[in-house]
Amino acid sequence: KGMFSLALETCRDALKRDPKMLDARLMLASLYSSTHENAEALKEYDEVLRRDPSNEEAAVYKSQVLIEEEKGREAAALLRHFVKANPESAVAWYYLGRVEQKGSKFQEAAIAYKKALEIRPSFGQAGLALGYLHEEKGDNQQAIQIYRDIYDQSQELAAANRLATIYLKNEKYKEAVPYLEAVAASDAEDLNARVKLGLVRMELRDFDKAVAV
Repeated sequence: KGMFSLALETCRDALKRDPKMLDARLMLASLYSSTHENAEALKEYDEVLRRDPSNEEAAVYKSQVLIEEEKGREAAALLRHFVKANPESAVAWYYLGRVEQKGSKFQEAAIAYKKALEIRPSFGQAGLALGYLHEEKGDNQQAIQIYRDIYDQSQELAAANRLATIYLKNEKYKEAVPYLEAVAASDAEDLNARVKLGLVRMELRDFDKAVAV
């Protein structure tokens, strides 16, 4: 038997022995989801939530299956209900933000991302998502501040990359340099970052460093 079939059979056997084994049910739902058997996946997530309404994993992953099924409103309603009952779930707030943003509800998305960060200040994905949201709205200054805060706290390369991109678009080459340097230094094989850094240094007439890149 293949590994997938074996995993499926193992989960089913485990649930026959003990239907309350939620880890096995979550794994089974994940297996169904991976093969786009979404109806079966939703059925298993629903059963987990029936037995454990505060199960964060089931709520979050069920919402993602609903999104795949183009049921964004249901996904948003599910997560709103979940965070109302479990307001300290930073992950659920983050995913609620993603669902709201996908539905072009930018204000609601911003509130959800900020709530996730309030609960878990080091939640880099939520911070980046909030920055992307401001970029979508054309508020680059706010996005820059968010990305700077993330980079200063964690040296997150995704934040450095966004900062470099914004500065380059606005022809603020000097401001882009430290972030391009960080991205280039993180991966010696990233030719794109090195070329960008070299071109920016040429623009700044820093020819010796441009050649060194």
